[in-house]
Amino acid sequence: MSTERVPWSRLDSGEFEHTVAMLVCADHPLGQKFTPGPDGGIDVFVPDGDSQRKVFQVKNFPLKFANAEFRQVRKSLRAVAETSRQEGWAITEWHLVIPRDSSPGYRARIEEEVKSLGIPTWSWMGLTRLDIFAARHPELIDYYLKGGKDRLADQLADLTAIIRGDTTLGSGTRLQPADVGDRIRILQRAANNDPHYRYHFGTSDCPPHQVDEPWLVAVAAEQHGPMWLHIKVYAKFAAALSERPITTTVQVDVTGDPALAESFEQFLDFGTDLTIPSSAASAELNLPGGLGGTIDSAEIHFTAITAEAGGPEPASSITVGVRDATGDVVAELRLERKSFTSGVRGGQRTVWADRTDKVELALRTRFEPIEVEADFRMNWDAYSQLPGDLIDAVSFMDAVDRGVSIGLSPSHGPRRYSWTVPYPHDRNSNLHLTARLVRALNVIQQHSTDLLRIPSALSAGELRHVFEAATLLQGQAASTTWSPFEFTIDATDRPTLTAGSRINVAVTQRLNIELDGEEHHLGQVAAFLDAVVDSVDGDTVALSPGDPDARATRVLAEGEEYRVWVAATDAESKRPAPDGNRDGPT
Repeated sequence: MSTERVPWSRLDSGEFEHTVAMLVCADHPLGQKFTPGPDGGIDVFVPDGDSQRKVFQVKNFPLKFANAEFRQVRKSLRAVAETSRQEGWAITEWHLVIPRDSSPGYRARIEEEVKSLGIPTWSWMGLTRLDIFAARHPELIDYYLKGGKDRLADQLADLTAIIRGDTTLGSGTRLQPADVGDRIRILQRAANNDPHYRYHFGTSDCPPHQVDEPWLVAVAAEQHGPMWLHIKVYAKFAAALSERPITTTVQVDVTGDPALAESFEQFLDFGTDLTIPSSAASAELNLPGGLGGTIDSAEIHFTAITAEAGGPEPASSITVGVRDATGDVVAELRLERKSFTSGVRGGQRTVWADRTDKVELALRTRFEPIEVEADFRMNWDAYSQLPGDLIDAVSFMDAVDRGVSIGLSPSHGPRRYSWTVPYPHDRNSNLHLTARLVRALNVIQQHSTDLLRIPSALSAGELRHVFEAATLLQGQAASTTWSPFEFTIDATDRPTLTAGSRINVAVTQRLNIELDGEEHHLGQVAAFLDAVVDSVDGDTVALSPGDPDARATRVLAEGEEYRVWVAATDAESKRPAPDGNRDGPT
């Protein structure tokens, strides 16, 4: 391939601007070419973070750069700056790309304009930079300026003939395996002179399966006996898809299948995922390298692709709040944008979700006239997940379950709820219980070195113990019922206990919870009881609650586990006595 210097000054404006724009896109693969740009010429926008772009403005000023040319550049610069303000994105870099190196005077005047517009970085990309671009991408120069387009078409025609088992050119004989291997190696080198796409070849004993690879746009496969030959086609840069688009004509028959008909309408309106069974589809594919063709009874998968940059985009995050019957916001949750797609009919679908994917909001917008549909999804399946990861989402869902409507607001600045999404439903007790459990385990996790996860199931007693443990670990007292029990006196300074006596008892116990059969020790608690002595048999004392409504008050404690302290409530005895306890209060 020729590497001689490109005669930039001899190119007409259209040829120059288009070729240079594609060179910029090849050097910045995420860039997109816009014709006309905001100023009527050619611009390349390169994403540079959230709602930010680098801008390359291509101008064909090969012979001079004077006041007239400066005024055009200034007009273009101001036009793209105004466009960025109107569409809500920021220019992080601005580059002037022309076939002429800069002059100090005009460079200084452009720099003043750039600074006045608040653009932090700019550069003058002149003749030297264009030569560097051309050296990096000689296949583009050959394709656009030196007749390489026709040569590439011939090379790809040869490639297609070999893949499909045609005869060797000019020989009239069938290709042998060795011929195929050698020829594919030769044609792979030739095919990869394609300035917009690259091709990878491979074989296997099974048909291709769906893969998710960067820049992969198509996979063509042919079966030869037990062997499958695969050709993967990759875009070299994003603008290749608009320069040489992949087109497909699909015939779809949705007769008698309402679900497929609805999915097809959603795809046309909003660009959502779509799978068409082989019984309902045929296709005519136009792939790079001549690898397409007519396919009958084809199962076709359309995968949603994020809408291209260039127009206003929805916010990358929003805050969703729950309103109660009085209009007060009682809970909020931040949602991040997951996808933004558009359909061939111009509708848009935007999906936001929280970081756990438990709460999802999808908005479908049709224009002319504007119609907005909202889908709000909540999933409170929490099994095996960490309570700290779920606390925000389940608390929000619990509030939604008891609220009236859902409001949306930008995430930055003060809340500005503009409209609400109705969420009519019957209240779900399982959701409320799940939220209580997650909140309780989140409290407990802050006091335990064990890694706690949401269990698959809990009995009523186990759940009660979890809630009580969370209350105690927050420094609060808990009240619970207790059952009769016995203890053995081993103190040397013994209290005088007689059957029928009313006494106060303190019992020190372990604080444990059980999750999916695994016990977690969280410390100790002291339970204070109002008890009646049922019987005294030597050193064994039997106690029962002082009255049917008697309860044990429990607080966090320190000391020896399973000890009982007794204080009589009458004049017979006032002396406490520590004691070993085996069957303490529940």
